[in-house]
Amino acid sequence: MPSEVSRVSEERSLRRAIRDLVLKSAASGNILMLKTPPGNAHSLGVVLDAAEWPEVLGSVAGDDTIFLLLKNPHVGKRVMERLLGYLA
Repeated sequence: MPSEVSRVSEERSLRRAIRDLVLKSAASGNILMLKTPPGNAHSLGVVLDAAEWPEVLGSVAGDDTIFLLLKNPHVGKRVMERLLGYLA
């Protein structure tokens, strides 16, 4: 069952990273923007990439901003709701 343990560990890391690092977020078309404290965008991007969400084609992380490229503009609300769920 190592894969189950690994999946639970990744889920915890994702929840903690989103809760600790996302300061604000916004969506425009098929791009989702996440703001983090300075120097933290890369760390959050790595965790989001590892999550392999089916709606996300990829990410670009700078110093304090991440852009998630979504498969289409119709999934932005779903991905945003998932992110907000981790913040609750």
